[in-house]
Amino acid sequence: MTGQAKRSLCDDILAAATNDAAQHVAEYEYYPNDWFEPYQQRRRENGFSLYEKLGIERNDATARQQQILRNYQFFDAPVGLLISLDRRLNTGSYYMDLACSSRTSCSPPEARVYIPAPKPHSPGTTR
Repeated sequence: MTGQAKRSLCDDILAAATNDAAQHVAEYEYYPNDWFEPYQQRRRENGFSLYEKLGIERNDATARQQQILRNYQFFDAPVGLLISLDRRLNTGSYYMDLACSSRTSCSPPEARVYIPAPKPHSPGTTR
């Protein structure tokens, strides 16, 4: 998605996130209810490092919220990818199929590895 279609979608999502956030409830839990080690520490270190690099103070709630809202603008990328899956598929589809397909489609062509199919075995030759 690019251009005006992307801008319109981003505007609608930002409006919903800032004006009607309480009306929107996630269909599933994204994060664990209770973080545990080593993930809790890793998450904190990652978050602290990210906001430090962005120059956002830990106690600046407004700047932190603005950064979170950039998710809904595709971080100003020129193209936004929307990938959907049938709700009837189970979580394995979300994690494996979606991760593999998005990794491939988001990789630049020079980073992709193509493995040629093996040549058929001809009678009378050895491998």
